[in-house]
Amino acid sequence: MEKMKALVKTKPEPAGVEYLDWHIPKVGPREILIQVKAVGICGTDLHIYDWAENIVREYKPKLPLVMGHEFAGIVVEVGPQVENLKVGDRVTAMPVLYCGECYFCKDGRQNICDHRPLLGLGADGALAQYIAMRSTNVYNSTINCDVEASATCHKETESPFAPARRKD
Repeated sequence: MEKMKALVKTKPEPAGVEYLDWHIPKVGPREILIQVKAVGICGTDLHIYDWAENIVREYKPKLPLVMGHEFAGIVVEVGPQVENLKVGDRVTAMPVLYCGECYFCKDGRQNICDHRPLLGLGADGALAQYIAMRSTNVYNSTINCDVEASATCHKETESPFAPARRKD
């Protein structure tokens, strides 16, 4: 199994983080593999690092867990059923891994999904060399800025007013 470096929350306590050799994720039929080029660190990451009670209670993270959810990168592998992205695309992602079935998802408001694990909290995140994501959560980075700035552009994909996501 191929390995990469990742920042992993390993212990349920303040700090409790290690820089480890970690498995490179396998890509499923509707997923892509992204080489992470930049990662933003936000307050949520700091709360996980500190093992803040409110975040632990809400998200119930299962350790060990790769941290981080704000990122940008380059597509390096595409699953056979992915049609909207190709190798070489510069991308960012919506870190809310919505279910697609609840009331909010069906109404186009995936950002408040009833069953919404978040990268770096309920699923392995982006503080690693690579991340696998389902293609429906990934967006071409079409804004004209450097990769470091686009790492924080996921906020535009989470907005309940994001026009590409809404049904109305």
